[in-house]
Amino acid sequence: PATWNSSRLNPKNRIDSLDLPRKQKWRIDGYGLAGCQVFASPIFLGHNNLPLRVDVFLPDQNEVSRSLRYDLQWSKAADAIDSNFSELAISRYLLRALQSWSDKEPDFEEYYTGLPFGSKIVIEEITLATQDARISVTPGFDLERQFLSVRSLQTLWSLPEGAWPPTIQLPQVRPVRQIHESISLVQIPHLHSTQIFAMKTQTTDPKHLYHELKALLTMPPHVNIIPPPLYIVTKKAAFGGKQGVCSFILEYYSHGTLRDILISRTLIGTLELNDQQSWARQIVSGLIHINEKAGSYYSDLKPDNILLVPSSSASGELKPIVIDFEQRGNGAPWSHASILYIQYLKDISLSSKVTPDTRTRYDTLLQAHIAKYITAEDAPHLKKGARYANPAHGYNLSWLSLSPRERESAQVFNLGLFLWCLFEGIPYPHRDLWVESAFYHFIPYEFPEMRRSPENIRNLIRMCMQGSKVLDGPRRHLGLVRRGSLVVPKGREEDDDISDDDVVEAAREYWKEEIGRLDDLWMARENGRGTAFDEGGITCGTPTLKEVLAMLEE
Repeated sequence: PATWNSSRLNPKNRIDSLDLPRKQKWRIDGYGLAGCQVFASPIFLGHNNLPLRVDVFLPDQNEVSRSLRYDLQWSKAADAIDSNFSELAISRYLLRALQSWSDKEPDFEEYYTGLPFGSKIVIEEITLATQDARISVTPGFDLERQFLSVRSLQTLWSLPEGAWPPTIQLPQVRPVRQIHESISLVQIPHLHSTQIFAMKTQTTDPKHLYHELKALLTMPPHVNIIPPPLYIVTKKAAFGGKQGVCSFILEYYSHGTLRDILISRTLIGTLELNDQQSWARQIVSGLIHINEKAGSYYSDLKPDNILLVPSSSASGELKPIVIDFEQRGNGAPWSHASILYIQYLKDISLSSKVTPDTRTRYDTLLQAHIAKYITAEDAPHLKKGARYANPAHGYNLSWLSLSPRERESAQVFNLGLFLWCLFEGIPYPHRDLWVESAFYHFIPYEFPEMRRSPENIRNLIRMCMQGSKVLDGPRRHLGLVRRGSLVVPKGREEDDDISDDDVVEAAREYWKEEIGRLDDLWMARENGRGTAFDEGGITCGTPTLKEVLAMLEE
């Protein structure tokens, strides 16, 4: 039995206070990495604050007592939606701890504004007294060392002079709010007074940022593709003084994403078939443009990556705009199985959790695959830790491994899932671990069940998914879903007697099946049985993007 000394009723075992400071000096805009990364801003710096992307990182929850995690509502952080994070106790704790920390730091303003871009504020220890929380800073020197100057990028890309937007320096930009891990809302007072813009950044590795920047600068114009950046932003390195490209500025569209529109209009019954059909046609037209006019591909199609903006017509209609050209690829729920299997191959070959023999076996398969399917031009860019060197087709091994026809089939498969979301009015195709359970309320049923789509659209979706087997029965899940702040086996969401072993076993069974499929399908491809895998693989039986557009226009 608990003693008074260890009881949570004892004041010494409780957090001293979670009341917000009377004069609040920090603000929390949101979170990333399932609640482990927090977007916090020192608002007391006023106009001297810079969009340095200095985020706060929390310790592993296992390092904190269960009772303290409960008091801080920490488990709910992984499942909060947008601004809901700021309502949690962990958010109030951070605001108090950060204020105590910055108050103790002499000349904090000079110290903070002098930090390298992408530095990290690390909460090393959560204590009962917020003023005693142990906080350190990890400077982002390595990130800034990887920044390239505008001149270096111009030399690499050899673009016409008129293709380059103007350059501004980071101190000329004022932060407004952080709305995403890679998107900040900012102002440029000396040029545009109080107008709001979107600033795209990356705080881990700039190569994906540079790849997207080049894609946007070289993309032929299309009404349904985001226009090129308005400005390139540089920052003087804290070590060495180099002016490196750290971000770029885009127009800000305040209407939100298609995900948000699907949720809101479905709830109030204003999602119209005419709009759905129009948006579908315009988006597919944009995909065709990316493939044919830009000679590229789009690997990230989902409602989150479609913005809706007012059209130029007087009707007030919204038009879709495709965003996000980093080409990192979609998450597992959106990806064709063959895309995932190539990633599995890479992950196993690099894993320290498997036996050396297993690692060697899969690494041998991976290297043979790279030698056979990856061009000599692309191969150097795919090595771990490779710096940006102007890759022709990006860094996504899975997509680079596909032939042009396979790549289009993979996009059509992704498009089929997207069309299901669009015409069913549901933001995600599945209630998966990758989706916060707060969104489950907006997913009353899952793909491939169809209730709202017209019959001709249902047939089109089936054609897009042809050969993938996902329409033949229940989709294979990770085996786990969210239930509030818990993870439970799929199909047992209502059970109360779920043990930790049940959760582990469900995940183990899923991965045993997945790796079995990986072995079978990989051998089929390597043995020369064509590009159409027997089960779950990419098939050239799907329609082309142009054929999909023609069917949508009928």
